[in-house]
Amino acid sequence: MNIAPECKPTQVGSAVHSTGEDSGEWIRILRAGLSLIALCLLMWVLFFALWRQFPEVTPGSVRLYDAKLAALKKPGVFGTLARSKVLVVGLSYTMTGFKPESFDRLSGGACASFNLGLPVTIFGRNVYELPDLLAMLDASGQTPTEILITWQEPWPPMNAEFRRSPGHWLTPQWDTAAITYRLFPFRQLARDGSIFLLRSATHGGPSAFARACDEELQSALQSKGYYFIKSDSLYPNDQLPEDYSLRTDSPRRTMARHIDVWESYIKAVKAAAPRARLILVPNYYRANSCAPAPSNAELREVLGKYGVEVVGPDYFQYPNRFFSDAAHLNPAGAQIYTQDLWNLLRNHSANASVACSSTP
Repeated sequence: MNIAPECKPTQVGSAVHSTGEDSGEWIRILRAGLSLIALCLLMWVLFFALWRQFPEVTPGSVRLYDAKLAALKKPGVFGTLARSKVLVVGLSYTMTGFKPESFDRLSGGACASFNLGLPVTIFGRNVYELPDLLAMLDASGQTPTEILITWQEPWPPMNAEFRRSPGHWLTPQWDTAAITYRLFPFRQLARDGSIFLLRSATHGGPSAFARACDEELQSALQSKGYYFIKSDSLYPNDQLPEDYSLRTDSPRRTMARHIDVWESYIKAVKAAAPRARLILVPNYYRANSCAPAPSNAELREVLGKYGVEVVGPDYFQYPNRFFSDAAHLNPAGAQIYTQDLWNLLRNHSANASVACSSTP
């Protein structure tokens, strides 16, 4: 008896059913993913709208930083059509120490200056190098005739070898903090909003505090970049006590500029902005925080090879009464520092390097 081989029936229905279940599962996953993306986009739009609607909750240092950079891109940053446009570069100590309006008056109208002292605490904002800042001014038709540099050490440091290498354009150095800020500018909204509300409680409420912040920002721009950090001043009359000191103060320590650091920096700046006229001028410290500035003759000689002039000592020293906090001058101290810078440049006019200093 012949027995036919057993043939298993093809389960067509089961295969179709299984395929249908798989397709349904993928559709559910896809829908869930799209729903999540839509929710994230909705949240992003909501927080971005809140951030744009209430700019006053942004920290003052960030608003001031943004406002100064925006001013560089618009005509009229120097204010007048003087023959000499002087850009004074530095950090917050320059912002509170140099008064452009006073400097311009001392020049008899020959100078038009702008205080580009920028705060360091900028919460993810892009930190522009000096050539980038100068490019902004060039693009707006406001190329400065002199750039006075007050940094004790260059900020931010520039990588000279990287800028000269052929791979500079092929392998950019990504600034992850700046990228994160551009994607999520509102990421600190909760923190900033909480601080704003707490501070507003002692300034007449949110509306009054917001108006006061706006007025301070406009005042800084009208003062051509000068801004007194009143919020950091904790003593009467914005003056430190004469016996004020910090544990880190050292009357025997000097704060001289490092020659090798400055030489590397100047090489990089000159490679990126060869026409820039750079003049290194003094910074300042409290008199009891460090020793008097040593001779900088070697620094003057080294930087002179690159066409950079070093005018005056590395730093001035002032009594505590001219400071509002451990690092920043009060308005009276700023007037003295501005006068001292003017005197240095005026006395240096024999070399005819500073156009506005030739005015008696």
